[in-house]
Amino acid sequence: MKKIGIQITEDGDLTLSEGALQIGNTLYQNQYMILKAQKGDFKEFPLLGVGIDEITNDEDIPEWKKRIRENFRYDELIISSLSIANNQTFIVADYE
Repeated sequence: MKKIGIQITEDGDLTLSEGALQIGNTLYQNQYMILKAQKGDFKEFPLLGVGIDEITNDEDIPEWKKRIRENFRYDELIISSLSIANNQTFIVADYE
């Protein structure tokens, strides 16, 4: 299941507990990584990455929504709700 995996911190470091890797729900972690990543950041999936940091002051919201939907689909995430307003992005998505 794609929702279970190795957990990382917001800085991208491995989460350890008593010297062992933390395993747990990674749904939101995966969404965050896809949104933050630029194309080429994932070696095995060079086309994956939204580059959401570039959305500030960009008024082409439909293009951003398209980009998010396409990239989430690459990871088999299904979006049930997506809105972008006032430089805030709200997404409800889950794996099939």
